[in-house]
Amino acid sequence: MGTREMKSMLRGALIFTIASFIAKILSAVYRIPYQNLVGDEGFYVYQQIYPFYGLAMTLSLNGLPVFLSKLVAETKDVFAQEKIMKQCFPYIFWLSAVLFLGTFLGSGFLAAMMGDPGLAPLLRVIAFSFLLCPWLSFYRGNFQGNLWMTPTALSQIAEQLIRVAIIVLAALCFKYLHWGTYFTGEVAMTGGLFGGAAAFFILKQENRRRDRFPLVIHWDWLRLPKVHTILPRLLIEGTLISIYSSLLIFFQLSDSFAVKNALVAGGATDLAAKVLKGIFDRGQPLVQLGLVISLGMNAIFLPSLTKKYLQKGGGFFRSSRIFLRLVTALALAASCGMILLMPYINYFLFADHAGTGMLMIYASAVAWVSLIQAYQAILQSMDSYRPALWFAGGGILLKLVLTYPLTKQFGGVGASLATVAGLVLILLLLFGTLPKAVRAYWSAGRYAAKLALVLGLMVISLLLLNDLWYDWGIAARAHALVIALLGAFFGTVVFFAAAWQLKLFTLREWLMLPGFERIIKKISR
Repeated sequence: MGTREMKSMLRGALIFTIASFIAKILSAVYRIPYQNLVGDEGFYVYQQIYPFYGLAMTLSLNGLPVFLSKLVAETKDVFAQEKIMKQCFPYIFWLSAVLFLGTFLGSGFLAAMMGDPGLAPLLRVIAFSFLLCPWLSFYRGNFQGNLWMTPTALSQIAEQLIRVAIIVLAALCFKYLHWGTYFTGEVAMTGGLFGGAAAFFILKQENRRRDRFPLVIHWDWLRLPKVHTILPRLLIEGTLISIYSSLLIFFQLSDSFAVKNALVAGGATDLAAKVLKGIFDRGQPLVQLGLVISLGMNAIFLPSLTKKYLQKGGGFFRSSRIFLRLVTALALAASCGMILLMPYINYFLFADHAGTGMLMIYASAVAWVSLIQAYQAILQSMDSYRPALWFAGGGILLKLVLTYPLTKQFGGVGASLATVAGLVLILLLLFGTLPKAVRAYWSAGRYAAKLALVLGLMVISLLLLNDLWYDWGIAARAHALVIALLGAFFGTVVFFAAAWQLKLFTLREWLMLPGFERIIKKISR
């Protein structure tokens, strides 16, 4: 790879990472004012259907474009790129058509399976999102495969801005125009359609404007190829990337079908079950925000890991260990901090303490998902797909099996425990598949013992502060915000100070953390 091409790749990765950060934050933050405006029952209505939109969005933004971009990048000739895209298009188009028809025509059945027939109109609205998947994924895959990330970044941000604006507008209409919860949710779901249409328009215009990477999709592309050479890769690699990009979406989808029904079976009234499911769903935006750090780390390290693995040297294993040491420490610290500060976070964001216990358990998903994504990224860079695909299926199956009985017995706490169990199973299986030279990151330099001590000091300091703040009590949401911010700041300082004193990271690893180069220079002086 030449210097110019390397600079283009790094610049594109930076643009895409920034756009992903903005989109992730928008996707998480809007749910808080939405819940505040429509209440827990209205939030339940929206969250029951959200996994269907989340699946469509993941397919068109992360799963399929990443797979297609890999195919394009492997083929330098423009005509060969078009040929391989033409081979993929009918499979993805007809898959999207099946998902659309299944969701639209089966909306009544799916709503009944969720235990709430009133959700059928929302399902019919969100079904149209699947029709946008082929066009969005192919334009994005073509751009990204040619190291042109700007169109994907622009379309992603525009899609989320328009979607969030419509969702918040619908919530305001609920509050001030007294719309019903289901009609409000139906209007909010149209945000995904308008946002997706805007993204399509941007991508299509960018495709026309630039002559370097044109992609003209003809209707004759809908015919399935006679020789299915690309199908095995699409089924294995494409499915794997899509599943791990939307792992929490699949877990949330199982919750949509199991949690509310299990609560009713456990003795709750229909309304109480809806409210409790809405409270349980508060954990999803919090976990999404907690995953922003791991998303950035993956985006930074994955291209480098893939390149070093192809070079067949020892640099791959060294870089993998550095990557995992950083991700493990930061993810566990973020998860511990969120768990201990959850009473204040919950009160500030949602104005009450409802469901704090189950949200504390759910918050541990920040650590588990971060590590899962890191382990899977390393295996992906090694072109190892099949084991990770089976492991994801096993974790999702365990989640499906456990959610109903645990929720029926223990309520929302049981649903959180089922989520943790499924994630931990995937995590352990992936860890066992990593090369021994990579797994050694836990034991090298007494890393595990040092990390346990650093986290222990951080946890003890936050527990002591919790005891102090407990005596003060929480008089208002602003008070809870101040305590949460102070706790986050104090916990961060204790964590990094202890990590520095105990030499948890090497100097090279410290310098890889954003902003720490300046801090280390000041400490050295």
